[in-house]
Amino acid sequence: MTAQSREQQIEEVYDVLQKISFRILAIYQNTAPLSIEVKKDRSPVTQADTISSRMLLDHFSRDDYSIISEETGKRTGKNTDNIWIIDPLDGTSDFITKNGEFCIMVGLVEKGVPILGVIYCPVTHIGYHAHKGHGAYKRSPDGKTKQMFVSKKNIIHDMNIVSSRSHHLPSDDAVLEKLGVNKSILMGSLGLKVGMIVEQKADIYINTSDKTSIWDTAAPEIIVREAGGTMTDIYGRRLVYNDTSSTHNHHGVVVSNNTIHKQIVDIIQASL
Repeated sequence: MTAQSREQQIEEVYDVLQKISFRILAIYQNTAPLSIEVKKDRSPVTQADTISSRMLLDHFSRDDYSIISEETGKRTGKNTDNIWIIDPLDGTSDFITKNGEFCIMVGLVEKGVPILGVIYCPVTHIGYHAHKGHGAYKRSPDGKTKQMFVSKKNIIHDMNIVSSRSHHLPSDDAVLEKLGVNKSILMGSLGLKVGMIVEQKADIYINTSDKTSIWDTAAPEIIVREAGGTMTDIYGRRLVYNDTSSTHNHHGVVVSNNTIHKQIVDIIQASL
């Protein structure tokens, strides 16, 4: 597919995400109590998750690509080399607490490698997008875009780490202490954490658990890589998107500006 065709896909994704945002913001801004269910993995799901998921599936079912969504699992299309990986609401806990730190994420994986991604925050109307080989961009509410690049910091003590606001792990504390970073910033949603890294507001993100899934990382990975950064597991290996037996990232997630990624991974290993 040509670069122009990929850019058209990105525009179409933005269009549907903006329509979804209108719907879920109506729920978010409503003063009535939220209807919250708990899934088998004990994570919460709201009406906003369900509406977003349905609208995304309606849109992406029009082509012959396969689809993997957090809320509905996998739908196999005629084209199994290309898979839309969808997170209808990344940061459901943050949606529930109404701190604004949630987003919708859509990634396209080709033969196991992320090649296109869009992250969109309904509250701020800010988006981040990329497709392979053409850079990463931030889109402002007025539609203007600006190319993003990660920082060039290469001394850990000068770096800022962005950490989860809702999912705190003792093992992450041990890593933070060992790293000795300049500052730790709390943020909901993995997608918005990557947004901070490509905007140079943070330099590192680490999750040592096996709780993230491919819909949490597909779109963010291509965006951070196109901005000059990297995303791996805690052993420094590429994340896997074509494992037919599981959608989990079994060995955590590490995101950095890629200047000293191996050093960061080595410190993580020494801390666990």
